[in-house]
Amino acid sequence: MRFRSGRQDLVAYDPTADGTWNPCIEEKPSVGFRLTRARVWVAGLDGVQVSWGYQFSKDGIDWDAPVRVGSFTTPTNDAWNFPAWGEKDLFDSGDGVTKQLFVRFGLFAKPTTAGQVRPFQADLEIEADPVVSGTVVTEWALIYGKSSSVAREFQLTGPLPLAEQVNEVRISTEIEAASGESADTLNVQAVTFEGNEPMVPTDWAIGDAIGSYVTATTYGTTFTGVTPDKRYMKFGVRARSSSGNLVAGRIRLRIEFRT
Repeated sequence: MRFRSGRQDLVAYDPTADGTWNPCIEEKPSVGFRLTRARVWVAGLDGVQVSWGYQFSKDGIDWDAPVRVGSFTTPTNDAWNFPAWGEKDLFDSGDGVTKQLFVRFGLFAKPTTAGQVRPFQADLEIEADPVVSGTVVTEWALIYGKSSSVAREFQLTGPLPLAEQVNEVRISTEIEAASGESADTLNVQAVTFEGNEPMVPTDWAIGDAIGSYVTATTYGTTFTGVTPDKRYMKFGVRARSSSGNLVAGRIRLRIEFRT
């Protein structure tokens, strides 16, 4: 999806820090997209540097402080510019801001010479990747552990062509231990498996660990970031025994994922 401001008359008058904030694109619901990229067209840009940014609002009326993305640059006049600003993940909390219901985009501008006021024209375009989400629920599967230090790996789904789409997952784990084995606890950790060849068992390896080991049914409450780098993904668990004795049970997973 793309959002475009159209040509607007803007001004730069503060040469310090982040310069002058110019909101350019009206508020959008922030829940539908996350990765964003910017390009800008300018005219009359003499002695002005620009960068793009965004700000959140809980109601579309009162706005939080704007956040600048990337470094200041001097674009070419009367042309579309693609500065090396990279992508911005609006779900990333590294900026120290809280993601709100609404977001709007704009330009930071500052004159290169202190004390000057510089008018210019600009057209800002934002390209955003929509959020894609889904849920996978596995069938009940028998698993076991027989070591307190070496885990057994169990793949609980078939190969899913999700690796390039998944950024975060939330997993709920349902565990039923075999009767009479309460002294030998089954410890289970949810994991991803990644591979390029879905029908070649030796091509698959552990990808990311999701949360810590659990010993009972646990419902996921937060999303965990994953970094897949292969074409296909499976979900599963690794299991071990708290005492080192053989302990068995059955398990199923509910996997929620989003891009």
